[in-house]
Amino acid sequence: MNFSERHVVVIGAGLGGLSAAISLASEGFSVELIEKNDKVGGKLNILVKDGFSFDLGPSILTMPHIFAALFTRVGKNIEDYVRFEPVEPHWRNFFCG
Repeated sequence: MNFSERHVVVIGAGLGGLSAAISLASEGFSVELIEKNDKVGGKLNILVKDGFSFDLGPSILTMPHIFAALFTRVGKNIEDYVRFEPVEPHWRNFFCG
C-alpha cells in the first residue's frame, strides 16, 4: 500500500478515535479508521443479550459543547444528528457502609 504524507491511521473507533478521524479528515487527510469490534462507538454502546439491554459505558455526556464544535468544524449542525435530553439530577451517589 502506498501511503502519502497526508494519510493517517486511527486505531480505535470510540468517541476519541471518531473525533480524531473526523477532525483529520476535515483538514484534508486521508483517514483509515480501524476498530476491533463489530461496531463503532467504543464504550458508548449497548449490549443486547437474552432479551436484556446493558449500557456498556458512559451514559452522561458532560461536555456537549466539545462535540458541537466538532460538528461545526465540518459544517454540520449537531442538532440534526443528536438529540440531547437534560436529566436532573445528572447522577446520584450512594455509599453503603
